[in-house]
Amino acid sequence: MSTFSPPPKARHTPFSPRRPAGGNAPPRPSPTKRGARTAGPGRLSRAGLQLGKSATAFGEAFSALGSAFGALVVGTPASSATAHFTSVVIGSENPVKTGAVADVVADYPEVIKPGTVLESVSVPSGVPAQPVGLNVVVSGARRRARNAHDAAGGGARTLAFGIESGLIEVPREATEHKLSRYFDVCVVALYDGGHMTLGLSCAFQIPPAVAAKVMGDEAMDLSEATVAAGYSKDGAIGSKGGLIGALTRGRVTRKDYTIQAIRMALTEREPRASRGLPAASLRAAAPEA
Repeated sequence: MSTFSPPPKARHTPFSPRRPAGGNAPPRPSPTKRGARTAGPGRLSRAGLQLGKSATAFGEAFSALGSAFGALVVGTPASSATAHFTSVVIGSENPVKTGAVADVVADYPEVIKPGTVLESVSVPSGVPAQPVGLNVVVSGARRRARNAHDAAGGGARTLAFGIESGLIEVPREATEHKLSRYFDVCVVALYDGGHMTLGLSCAFQIPPAVAAKVMGDEAMDLSEATVAAGYSKDGAIGSKGGLIGALTRGRVTRKDYTIQAIRMALTEREPRASRGLPAASLRAAAPEA
């Protein structure tokens, strides 16, 4: 089992209004003596004094508002102190999967305690090396999550990530290639020992030449088929940018769509999604079918 820490989050500088150099407020105009008769400029001077006082008060109020807003931005969310999960385990040692989890968890302090050390463990998925069919892909993600949770000790405060990518079939019409019906999707399952939540990524079409290598007699996995079909020369592409990275020339990578699926799986874990109840309350939900 491997351990690693998520990258630190960038901190924001509190906002406060800009002040003139050399003091907290602009210099006040000199008032005229009370009762003295003056020409127009004197009257403007008295008006300027009142305006200066108003501007100073407004500036101080605005500064207080800016400080309060800054504290809101950089402060630790109140609910992070009671975040339910204090342990995270990932059911794979693929660097794309572990890196995606590490990039996401810091955005969910209400769910996962900040500073939690992440663990990764190689576990069986119970499905073929190249899953085909939505039911099969989902089953692999669920099995990985359960096995990873067990490997970590099965604690109630442990959240296990099962991540599985595979091919799904969509209906095609006569104008489309017979192998153009296969799409690749990532499924993420989160398991805490009592409740399972799922998330799916966007899906992208597999080129017919690649699909033929997977679905034909050669029965290659997607990484092997990607190389055999000439879309990449890197046999380890599945642990890097993936086929989607090759097809989009790096505009979208396997890590990108894995992150998307992770965020989708976490939506039900957020307190807002459970009407203000802590994430642990999901245990009281209806049992999994």
